[in-house]
Amino acid sequence: MDKNYTIVSGLWDLNRGEHLNDGRKFEDHYLPRFKEFLQIDAYMILFIPLELEEFVWKYRNTSNTLCRIMELEDIKNGLYQPHWDQTQKIRANPDWLKITGEGGWLTNSPQAKLEYYNPIVQSKMFMLHDASIFNHFNTDYYYWVDAGLTNTVPFTHLAENKCLDNLINM
Repeated sequence: MDKNYTIVSGLWDLNRGEHLNDGRKFEDHYLPRFKEFLQIDAYMILFIPLELEEFVWKYRNTSNTLCRIMELEDIKNGLYQPHWDQTQKIRANPDWLKITGEGGWLTNSPQAKLEYYNPIVQSKMFMLHDASIFNHFNTDYYYWVDAGLTNTVPFTHLAENKCLDNLINM
């Protein structure tokens, strides 16, 4: 592979289907998107729980992929630990929840309902940093790409048109 970039990503089951009424259950919504994501022709470093490792190896191999096992508890008690309590305090604060107005979107959002959502979002830079330190594929560029990106970006843009290959030039 002659790519000079590595995609960094992660995926965890946050029990969204249990807490939000938006039809996005992990097995029915996120795993099919992840399967598409894994078909992108690029180096990848994936931060995932152990339960997803076998799924990854159905579509990837060690020549283009490195799996870093990271459980939700590893985020809470390790990577994001210094900020965990303050983040949860903000997430549960009624004043913060009303920032978009009475009955605003924030109250029923993943940011408000899912305890791991904000810590994961805010840990992406830490994971990118770790990936650049590992530099497992000896590349110069690292992009965080959400594992569920094909929820909003057509799979063909990523896998067939290889639009990510153009980012370096831009």
